Amino acid sequence: MNFERSRQLLPYGVEVGGWLIVVALTGYWGMQLARPSPHLAPRSGTLPPVTDAHRWETVLSAPVAQIPVQVRGIITSVSGGVALLAPEGAPVRAWQAGQEVLPGVYLVRMDRHSVTLTRGGQEETLILNVPSLPKGTAFAPPRLP
Repeated sequence: MNFERSRQLLPYGVEVGGWLIVVALTGYWGMQLARPSPHLAPRSGTLPPVTDAHRWETVLSAPVAQIPVQVRGIITSVSGGVALLAPEGAPVRAWQAGQEVLPGVYLVRMDRHSVTLTRGGQEETLILNVPSLPKGTAFAPPRLP
């Protein structure tokens, strides 16, 4: 028997097997990172359908009064994000697009500095108020004692 040839092929086979494992793992994790996260994906079909009767009701009704919701923060991402809202003085809670913030009030979308809510077919945009820092304020790392 000639074992000399099998000794030369063994390291080559191990190297090829190692590279196949690296390629398979790279492909798997690339696909995992490319797909949207299910907990951040906007939910479709959560807004109630607009019927003809409801549509005419909103056309002939008075303009929507300001929605009693305070915007406390916005976290945006490619797949949607969340808005930190406090409806009617309630504690701050994270809301995603399509969720009902108050009865009949739905969060439609979030931008960098604003959120858009809808009630009765009328959209209202609430802007995140960010207090400005006094002139000359600089950020520095905390001092250790």
